Amino acid sequence: MISSAALLDSWRAGVLRRTLHLGPGRRVFLDRSLRTPIWFLLSLCLNCFLVWRFPEFSFYAVPLILGVPHLLASFRYGWGEPGAWRIYVGITLVFGLALALGGNPAWALGAMVITLLGMLAQSQRVHWAPAVVGLACIGYGFHLDSYKTALTLAILHNFVAFAFWFRSVRSRGERRGAILALGLTGLACVAVPMLPVIGPLGEISWNLAALPADRFGVAFVRIFLLTQSLHYFVWLKAIPDQHAPTQVPLSFRMAFREDRRWFGPFIHGCVGVLVIGFLLWAYGVDRESARWTYVHLAAYHGFAELAFLVGVSRRSGA
Repeated sequence: MISSAALLDSWRAGVLRRTLHLGPGRRVFLDRSLRTPIWFLLSLCLNCFLVWRFPEFSFYAVPLILGVPHLLASFRYGWGEPGAWRIYVGITLVFGLALALGGNPAWALGAMVITLLGMLAQSQRVHWAPAVVGLACIGYGFHLDSYKTALTLAILHNFVAFAFWFRSVRSRGERRGAILALGLTGLACVAVPMLPVIGPLGEISWNLAALPADRFGVAFVRIFLLTQSLHYFVWLKAIPDQHAPTQVPLSFRMAFREDRRWFGPFIHGCVGVLVIGFLLWAYGVDRESARWTYVHLAAYHGFAELAFLVGVSRRSGA
């Protein structure tokens, strides 16, 4: 893993040597309020193209490559307490196993309560009024229509990352960048469903949520795939960049060592094993079962992120 990070750093150094001598290039590199929105715009354009032309890549490859690392980022920067992620991981695995065995997604309400109690155990302050209102709304939604509520939360949970991005900004310029990113995401969610339809979307519509390949099904799938990819960017790039000690972004090796120090070498090593294992499973055995196994593993984290929103950490996640 260190050698891979070193290779990425060497590529990065080559790009920087060719661009930093330019005035705009140096200014962007040294200013987080410019750098992060520009990277977000590039990510947005790339993912719009992938969702349109290569939806299978967005559906299968992107979650299996970025999903597990983004889970760790949400542990670290969402909860923000060293060691607290153990409670989160435990509930995630239990809830994922329950879903894999046919459990109802509404059971996540109980897991959210456990998360809130775990936050109190970690000496966090919890805003109970929005917590109770949120739990009541989700519970009522599951009572009315579990299927539609689950679909709605699947989309909305991708926007939770933006809330944590706003929470981590340090200046007015950085806040403007986050607002711009959120606004562009909203515009893209309106525009992407209007793109011409290609074949694989019908199969993906059904596999994702048993949706027919009609206008609504295709629109839902495209919006979900786009916002899912963008929320990976926010958790893995935008938010860690905000927690960097300087305006200059950390090298890949420095970021790797920071994460390993925070989680410990064993858990950090397990992440690499899971990512490689999921990819080998997907492209060497069966991509459908690999994706659904990841979904069960990650099923609870969207609910936990909602719980994190009402907590105030004592310490920064950096």
